[in-house]
Amino acid sequence: MARLYQAGATIKDLAKKSGRCDQSVRKAIRAEGVELRPGRSLTQILELEAVRRYQSHESSPKIARELGIDRGTVLRVLRRRGVAIRSRSAARTTLTPKDRR
Repeated sequence: MARLYQAGATIKDLAKKSGRCDQSVRKAIRAEGVELRPGRSLTQILELEAVRRYQSHESSPKIARELGIDRGTVLRVLRRRGVAIRSRSAARTTLTPKDRR
């Protein structure tokens, strides 16, 4: 796994191929003595875009998919910027099926 990572594979790709979670893959790579590449940080523009879209009632999974990032990252950005996170039940009642995708 470490060899593939050093050859350019991403943690996410390796996790998907191996059926393991990202954290498990990171741990295995580190255990083989390989230093992890620095993660991508979102630009301020992307963060503001995520906030704007969420406040316009887009779902966090849809925002994540369209910005090419993880849903958890979207939620962390929203919390860090003081945005109240909708509950899943509230999201279902306020969003149209098209918005949820």
